[in-house]
Amino acid sequence: VVAEKATAIEFPSPDKEDVPTDGTRRRVFVTTFDTQSKLVHQVVARRVEAAYLTARLTNTQDFALLPGSLSSYMGTAYVGEGYLPLTAPQSDVDVSFGIDDRVKRAAKRSGWC
Repeated sequence: VVAEKATAIEFPSPDKEDVPTDGTRRRVFVTTFDTQSKLVHQVVARRVEAAYLTARLTNTQDFALLPGSLSSYMGTAYVGEGYLPLTAPQSDVDVSFGIDDRVKRAAKRSGWC
């Protein structure tokens, strides 16, 4: 059970973990969950002849998503690093997957760019 308090969110740990006392950074698995998302393309036509693929995620959990680094994947393909801001329950956040080359090529063939 996840416990959300005024200044912290507590997650039960599935495994026992050691916390180093020397200040070494360490990543620890906390949890996984499914999200609702909608893929959208964002275009800034006067600046870049490209379309950026973005996933608009809805936090469907009962707890806030904590801010920090985010690894993005499309299926099993790693597509980059990003940053996830603090996201309250039932709030939306946009996660960028970078330029979608398929849209750029299609636009050039049809004369849109």
